[in-house]
Amino acid sequence: MATTPSAHPWSSLLRSSALVLALKVAGALGGYAFVWVAVRQFGAEGYGRFELAFTFLSLLSVVAKWGFDGVLLRELPRYAPEANKVLTRGILLFSGSFAALLMLVLFSIRNGIAEIFHEPRLSEDLTWIALTLVPWTLFQVWAEHLRARQLWVGYGLLQ
Repeated sequence: MATTPSAHPWSSLLRSSALVLALKVAGALGGYAFVWVAVRQFGAEGYGRFELAFTFLSLLSVVAKWGFDGVLLRELPRYAPEANKVLTRGILLFSGSFAALLMLVLFSIRNGIAEIFHEPRLSEDLTWIALTLVPWTLFQVWAEHLRARQLWVGYGLLQ
């Protein structure tokens, strides 16, 4: 029995959605395993400092991208591959540069932030977060590039 042509896009959509779902579930389970190990290793206080520092990473990464990761998702399907390369490189360069600027700002104010939260050891955690900001931001932009190109495995792994 032959399938109708309209069934093929749905089949592809379901297959890619199931793959992304499986990768996200695996990531969530890995996240819970990480929390369990981190709390056992560093205690609730150490894990709390990590979560606070990670919140700074998430917020600064969103600011560094200026929403241009969404532009990739919207614009890449519309244009030829050569134009896509130029757009992707431009957004990676902009986001990476702005993330580097935010990294320097965070590094310079990390002690003040630690004082605000009355947690001197937070300063060291924020140092590591500052060093992580540029690659974290670039990974997120690249994930949206992969999503726009419907490369679901790569996108799912970077989520």
